[in-house]
Amino acid sequence: MRHYTGAVILSSAIRSSAAWGSRPPGQIPSPSQKLSLLSTTLFNMDPREHAIQSAISDLDAGIYSSQRAAAKAYGIPRSTLQERLKGRTSSALSHQHQQRLTPLQEDFLVDWILEEDARGYPPPHARAREMANRILRMNGDTQPVGKLWLSHFIKRQPRVASIVGRKLKAQ
Repeated sequence: MRHYTGAVILSSAIRSSAAWGSRPPGQIPSPSQKLSLLSTTLFNMDPREHAIQSAISDLDAGIYSSQRAAAKAYGIPRSTLQERLKGRTSSALSHQHQQRLTPLQEDFLVDWILEEDARGYPPPHARAREMANRILRMNGDTQPVGKLWLSHFIKRQPRVASIVGRKLKAQ
């Protein structure tokens, strides 16, 4: 198990890619970039997590007067809502440091998959795994991703769920 604490070393080809954005490190993102990040975050959010966040925001806005009412309206356990209000983080966020690829690297991989699909060549599972292994090797990690890594990656990244492994259409 590897823990990533600092900067990620990437090749210049990946650093210059459009996937990393056009702003230099340390620069404050513009409001449009913040909106883009927010919409990307909401698009990628698990439906259950989205329901929890919506319930919390509705409670804060005063739409619901009690935790019980908000939890019932969104179909989530009251205890989950109560714990989140106390400051507990989601399971996905709590285990993020245990992932082989950082969130930034996974975003790059997602963008690569989407670009390949836009070109008409959706990557098969083996090719997506190879790209993940290449990203790891650029960081000095020579161990390949595990057997179940791709299926878990697809669960974490719903934008690529219908793309990876899709067969090419005959023209």
